[in-house]
Amino acid sequence: MQEKYNPEQYVGIVIGNLTQAIQILYEKGARKFGFLSLSPLGCLPALRAANPDEANKGSCFGAASSLALAHNNALSNILTSLNQVFKGFMYSNSNFYDWLQDKINNPTNY
Repeated sequence: MQEKYNPEQYVGIVIGNLTQAIQILYEKGARKFGFLSLSPLGCLPALRAANPDEANKGSCFGAASSLALAHNNALSNILTSLNQVFKGFMYSNSNFYDWLQDKINNPTNY
């Protein structure tokens, strides 16, 4: 996928697919939805190992984490829009990204 699409296009495709799935579920009667945002993907051990230059500096792979943030922002925006369009649509969107990022950046607090 990385060769075919730029990050914005890829996020658009994923959010578009998710929006279609939500619409189908809504049409079948679903009204309450729960979402967990993506984590800082660049901090996954496999991605850190694949990008040793950043990992050796103690940081995460920025491009992957930026992609996760773009997805999370797009998800938040589409959920706000769907909330206005679909009568009775309710959702909870948990911010897993910030929760985990805080644990990574401040491990002694936990």
